[in-house]
Amino acid sequence: MSQAREKPPSVTVATLLETLDCGRATLYRYIDRGLIPPPVDARRGRPALWGSDALARAKKVRKLIDQGYTLAAIEARLGEE
Repeated sequence: MSQAREKPPSVTVATLLETLDCGRATLYRYIDRGLIPPPVDARRGRPALWGSDALARAKKVRKLIDQGYTLAAIEARLGEE
């Protein structure tokens, strides 16, 4: 039986910003609140990269924002998953 290899992180900050339709400060506020996971690869002098899980989470967050949920309600909802 072979183990499935996990894909290397490839989601850029630009992709997340576009998905969330927000600015960089807002993205990092979402990360601080636990709505979006932090970058998987964030070495000094190199662009930060996220895994595909962060992109999926960003899509959920954007959808909930579009439906009128507050950030506190989104935190509670995502915490139940």
